[in-house]
Amino acid sequence: MKADELIAYHPQVFHTADARAWASIQSRGLLPAKDLLVDAVGGSGSGPGERRLRSQVLTTEGADGHVVVIRDQKPLKFLDDVLEEGTTREEFLHLLDSRVFFWATAERLGRLLRGRMYRTTPQVVLTVDTRSLVEAYGEVIEVSPYNTGSAHVPSAPRRGKSVSQRLDDFEYDAWRAKRRKADAAVVEATIPGAVPDILDHVVRVDDFPGPHFPTSSTEPQLDTVASDTP
Repeated sequence: MKADELIAYHPQVFHTADARAWASIQSRGLLPAKDLLVDAVGGSGSGPGERRLRSQVLTTEGADGHVVVIRDQKPLKFLDDVLEEGTTREEFLHLLDSRVFFWATAERLGRLLRGRMYRTTPQVVLTVDTRSLVEAYGEVIEVSPYNTGSAHVPSAPRRGKSVSQRLDDFEYDAWRAKRRKADAAVVEATIPGAVPDILDHVVRVDDFPGPHFPTSSTEPQLDTVASDTP
């Protein structure tokens, strides 16, 4: 996949967080769960204790004095059933906890927000300009053809250490043909490590529930930036 294809088919990507964490995001940007766990439980954020499947949301005070919220990992209920040979549970959880995630489409974003585990919790939704993000993180940004943090059924796609791939390695044409839709090949974009300058790439901030996210709607009512297909 080329960077201009990602920008054309996904001109905006989306990050959602517990609304209580908004002040911390404004202060420190987007941090991977590994870094946030240092605030929540101490330690390095990379030891065995920090790589267990989280059964509940963790809430604590961050280093900047603002509230930090770390999501649970209940959607990974059947993780052990879908791991590829050569990848351990601990390795995969560490991989997830070491990066920041973005939904590639508003449809996927809406599916998460209206899911049973999130629809009753106020959220803040960041709409991010993909071109700006790629210009800053193009050397490290990765994509995935499915939700890497969900294995709620044993038939979920198998996954391992290469669950997300650099743009040059991602077989976009094959996934586009399989999904039969140009913007359906990529489900997630992810950046290993932190995105401290996220506000430089944000084009709008919305609350959920809110006027752009009516609970009766099936998809967020967000305007997208027009972009030519390469």
